[in-house]
Amino acid sequence: MKQHPLFIGCLYLLLPVLLRAQANEADLLRQQFEQYQTNHLQEKVFLHADRQFYFAGELCWFSAFVTDAASHRPLALSRVLYVEIINGDGKPVQQTKIALSEGRGNGSFMLPASLPSGTYSLRAYTARMQNDGADKFFRQTITIANTLREPVQSAPGRNFLTLGIFPEGGDLVSGLKSEVAVELADRYGMPVTGKGFLVADGNDTLAAFNISEQGFGRVNIQPQKEKQYHFLIQTADTSFSKDLPAAFDQGATMRVARSNQGAITVMLSCSAQLDGRTIYLLAHNRQRLKWLQALTLTEGKAVCTLPADSLGEGITRLTLFNDRRQPLCERLVFQPAADRSILAATADKPVYDPRSEINIRLQPTASNEKISSSISIAAFRIDSLLPFSYTDMRAWWLLQSECTVPSTISPSYCTDTSEAAKKLMDDLMLTRGWRRFKWEDTPGDKQPFFNFVTELEGPVVSGTMQQRITGKPAPAGLAFMLTVPGERFDASIALTNSNGVLHFPLRPFYGNHELVITPVNPVDSNYKFTPGNSFAEVPGPLPEKQWKPLPELKDALLERSIAVQVDNAYETEKKKVSFQPMPESDSLRFYGLPDKSFYLDDYTRFVTMEEVVRELLTTVKTKKENGRYTFFAVNGAFKEFFDNPPLVLIDGVPATDHTKIMNMDPLRIKKVDVNNHKYFLGPLVCEGLLSFQTYAGDLAGYDLDRSAVVVEFDGLQRQRQFYSPAYETDAARNSRLPDTRSLLFWEPNINLLRDAKKIKFYSSDLKGKYAVVIQALAADGTANTKILEFEVR
Repeated sequence: MKQHPLFIGCLYLLLPVLLRAQANEADLLRQQFEQYQTNHLQEKVFLHADRQFYFAGELCWFSAFVTDAASHRPLALSRVLYVEIINGDGKPVQQTKIALSEGRGNGSFMLPASLPSGTYSLRAYTARMQNDGADKFFRQTITIANTLREPVQSAPGRNFLTLGIFPEGGDLVSGLKSEVAVELADRYGMPVTGKGFLVADGNDTLAAFNISEQGFGRVNIQPQKEKQYHFLIQTADTSFSKDLPAAFDQGATMRVARSNQGAITVMLSCSAQLDGRTIYLLAHNRQRLKWLQALTLTEGKAVCTLPADSLGEGITRLTLFNDRRQPLCERLVFQPAADRSILAATADKPVYDPRSEINIRLQPTASNEKISSSISIAAFRIDSLLPFSYTDMRAWWLLQSECTVPSTISPSYCTDTSEAAKKLMDDLMLTRGWRRFKWEDTPGDKQPFFNFVTELEGPVVSGTMQQRITGKPAPAGLAFMLTVPGERFDASIALTNSNGVLHFPLRPFYGNHELVITPVNPVDSNYKFTPGNSFAEVPGPLPEKQWKPLPELKDALLERSIAVQVDNAYETEKKKVSFQPMPESDSLRFYGLPDKSFYLDDYTRFVTMEEVVRELLTTVKTKKENGRYTFFAVNGAFKEFFDNPPLVLIDGVPATDHTKIMNMDPLRIKKVDVNNHKYFLGPLVCEGLLSFQTYAGDLAGYDLDRSAVVVEFDGLQRQRQFYSPAYETDAARNSRLPDTRSLLFWEPNINLLRDAKKIKFYSSDLKGKYAVVIQALAADGTANTKILEFEVR
């Protein structure tokens, strides 16, 4: 058919307009993505546990690395990390909070004798990470043995199987060819092998396929809307069927193929409603945009090839959008990481005698000689009760933190470029990570809403203020003050939101404390405070199949148990109760530098508080009316007394009844701070400030006002001091005191710069094979895990 010249001319005139429209939509999509990334900075956590096998009564030591999720560089954002041990029911049995500094922190758990033998999960996260869901948390399996308690018995019942069905791209679309991946696993998440059949309308077998040892299988299908499909699965023990998800009338499918050079070819098929329209393929890796291309559908199809260098290391998400910037389908691909080394580690000997010196040399590699690295290191005996295993930091950053990975898949697959490894990783990508990126959060310049406040300085105490009688939430805008009483007290003011919720940010404090919450306005005293749970309330990850000691390991289990009990019996103070010095904290009060400070021991001691105020606090006066005292402060600017009382504190707690202060014993008061100017604390405007500090920080018997609410709160964990004996003399080496340590050395935070560093420790009396696990993170985000082995004979 011959085209009219006028039509051809109009088409050429419209072509620049159409191209500009496509470019504008692509730019909007790019801006939308980049705005989301800017507004939604994410954290990742890696926890290096000293071992993965423990006995009840031992200490579990851990070192934390917190990074920017995009670059994996250390991130100094959150200052508090939450760490838990989760049992087989998904419930926490141990919880603690540790302080973070520049993205690093460390702590320990004393594993109580009440824990039964079994498999547990170690979980770690920041408050900010709770906004993105528990699947972003760090998780690691550990095993705990206890010969003094019977193992937990699993509930009787058959070992049921689960079959995950994953159409490539996300959905089945009627009339469009698609590859469907399946994953077969038992109730512990462990892979199961078998055979599968794709069946249509009950009897018509369309295809047969094998399910590998890793539990993965694939089959091709072109579904028809009027037909029903199901899988029939056969294993060595059982058989069952499961329906396929229904096919949609409209939509898109995605097929991915990889060339020998590593390029990714994406083949797109769309339903007739989208034919001739522009679609957009976007590739993003760890929230970084790697590729964006506009495509025009011809007969419902389009093809796009992404060169290998356009993909980031680890998981890249390929997302297809329509011309209204709505996601249609999504596919994950994996790019192996370059095997970059940032340090070398060597032991001075392969074999050592008991109680002999062991030297480990850490040396930055040539490519890393100018980049500082943060390192943690553990040296321990390899137990015959459980196969030796460890968590690889690089594999966690690139793979396991992005999706759940069965323990049967080795961390080495992150750098393995063999065809078998590529096939296995592609199977994993087909069955993981669906809709992990929340595109509905990206339109415009919308700011994300966080239910959990980022803890930028110290713990944030959150809770709900409710009316005492009705239980209804307090109205928005009410101000309350929270105080951490003590020698170095702290305080914070917060306003209720529309749900009566308050968030009190505090500076770091350690140990269990009683917190005091008081209304800023005394008329708001008819409320009670219900503290929220700082820890995540979502169930923890269920551990893999519960560990039970085999009968043939009975003697080894008994030997190891006796060694732990002997180790616990000697030098307990050094091994279990010794704490590192408390970190230096800001001695400045939350109200800053006072105008005047009075240390009462520097003056003649008076018998009554009234004499102290009259003789020493010359810029403060008291007014007595009907037997009740009221303080007033001098306005330093005008040398006249303020019209309203100042903010009066006793160990940081607001005291509205000044008569109680005047009736206190002045010999129990250590210091008085006075501010003679207006003081602003959040919405609170005070005409001066008067702060009384006791010697013990215990309020010295002051009765709290009736409006005060007292709640218990666990602060940060004090860090234990790791103890390792030194056998430097003959007397120490010949000591009859037994040394049955299986953990020879633990150092959670080593900074390695350009020069090499030598780590020295000593072997114990236990003979056998030992491992040294070194986790290292460079300032540029490069991670390494190094393993050394030696023997003690």
